[in-house]
Amino acid sequence: MLVVFEAGLGASGRYWVPVQNEVSSFATAVAYDRAGYGKSEPAPFPLPWIGWPAI
Repeated sequence: MLVVFEAGLGASGRYWVPVQNEVSSFATAVAYDRAGYGKSEPAPFPLPWIGWPAI
């Protein structure tokens, strides 16, 4: 099982560290910072909105 933590509201992926540590005991857990958040570099150009993928 894979659990992905994504930061929001301007916070970085470090926000999830306590929860990620607990979840990692039973699943692969990863957190990341999108471009421009936390310690990630800003996007090199504006990224277009492509809509939600079909589920």
